[in-house]
Amino acid sequence: MAKDEKGRILIVDDDNNMCNTMSFTFGRSGYATEVAGTGREAMEKARSQFFSVALVDIELPDMNGVELVAPLKEINPDMAMVVVTGCPSLETAVQALRNGAAAYITKPLNMGDILATVEGVVEKQHLAMESRKLYQKAQRELAESRRAEQALREYSKRLEEMLEQRTKGLRDAREYAESIVAAIREPLLVLDEDLRVVSANRSFYRTFKMTPKETEGQPLYELGNRQWDIPRLRELLTEVLPNNTAFDDFEVEHDYPTIGQRTMLLSARREREASETRMILLTIEDITERKRAEERIHVFQRRLRSMASQLSLAEERERKRMAAGLHDQVGQPLAAVKMKLGALRGLLSSDGLVEQVDEIRELIDQAIHEMRSLTFELSPPILYDLGLEPALEWLVEQVQKEHGIVCRFEDDGQNKPLGDDARGLLFWVVRELLINVVKHAKARTATVSIWRDGDELRVSVEDDGVGFDTSEIDRRNRGFGLFSIRQRLTEFGGQVEVESKPGHGTRVILVAPLECSEESEQGH
Repeated sequence: MAKDEKGRILIVDDDNNMCNTMSFTFGRSGYATEVAGTGREAMEKARSQFFSVALVDIELPDMNGVELVAPLKEINPDMAMVVVTGCPSLETAVQALRNGAAAYITKPLNMGDILATVEGVVEKQHLAMESRKLYQKAQRELAESRRAEQALREYSKRLEEMLEQRTKGLRDAREYAESIVAAIREPLLVLDEDLRVVSANRSFYRTFKMTPKETEGQPLYELGNRQWDIPRLRELLTEVLPNNTAFDDFEVEHDYPTIGQRTMLLSARREREASETRMILLTIEDITERKRAEERIHVFQRRLRSMASQLSLAEERERKRMAAGLHDQVGQPLAAVKMKLGALRGLLSSDGLVEQVDEIRELIDQAIHEMRSLTFELSPPILYDLGLEPALEWLVEQVQKEHGIVCRFEDDGQNKPLGDDARGLLFWVVRELLINVVKHAKARTATVSIWRDGDELRVSVEDDGVGFDTSEIDRRNRGFGLFSIRQRLTEFGGQVEVESKPGHGTRVILVAPLECSEESEQGH
């Protein structure tokens, strides 16, 4: 993609005038375009190059545009599909969405509206791709960090095994100790009972840029600029020989005069030998880069959570927009057709024609019902018209009606001011938790409770099902699971509390901050 391109768009339409108009409009806005007059040509172009968006007309010479959506998504899963039609219908709209379309637009086209739609689809796609890249990068760095930690543990284990080997005399013990010191790649010091340096390995001299003359025979605490003169370190070292103890991973952060600001891990243990000479082996591991890598991973994880939250909000807004579009562009025309058929029925004298008109009206009623169900699935109007509490009460009634589980709703009746984003997130989380209860909990009853606790809103979803071991949450959950819920609520300053035991049901409490401004309080 050229640096000045915002994305590449594949226009699939056999109307040359329409293709030229859209190509000109998108070109002025910084997009590159390709045109395909048939479904086969569109698939060939999709295989040869990447497109951010495909605008697909339903009526193509060789196939139906709705049927083309699925093979194009299979060729390029990251390509967003926008279906365009001059003959809108609820059936084609639903089929297009099920096949993977991101939007459904009807002709005649308003170039400003279609450009805004494509801008929204491209923005959502970029958020999803960036989120995936950040997640993959974080996973790679985390894997590298774990491999490094495993290697370190194996190295420490081998060192301990070597140190535990006994020698039968002072000469053998000294030669053995010196061979260990020479072989270890990390800086290492051999200290006597007075904590003076007996010897050091080449890695120590190389790391701290010191010489044997400056090091051997000197008290540990006087080396360099007295960087090892730490009271707690002195206390630990003085206990090693008399108590035959050891310590690991004592962290020291210091600005060393020769190598700058570094973070070191110190480990010490008594040298295993048979003579009366007693010595301490002190290993020094530089973990500065590892600490920096861990911090980078934490930054990536925070960005990943933020991107996931933005993606979730974008999806919610798109659901709301699509639901409104179905209502305005499909529902209202259907209602108008039904009214006109009712008027026509009164003018008919033939019983056969009256019967046919009645059948058509029944089909229209069915279409309107299905359209309203789909609209509620995408974005329940009650959520934004009446608020979270009525929406949750409606949701509980729907779950009980559709799945046969006894569901109850409890509300403390207090004012609970929330923004649209937080309200939408909480509704969909509760919906997902109830679906989990239906699918996995084997519960007879479920209760959704909502109450105010100071400046916080609490929503509880409780069931009397089989329960589970909460220590297995991260391992068992996939997709939208509790781990994902926790991340998304964290972006709103909220949290998730889980209470469950095998055989004793489950209770999940969602906590979110309220918008407690003076205006919101006085408005109720």
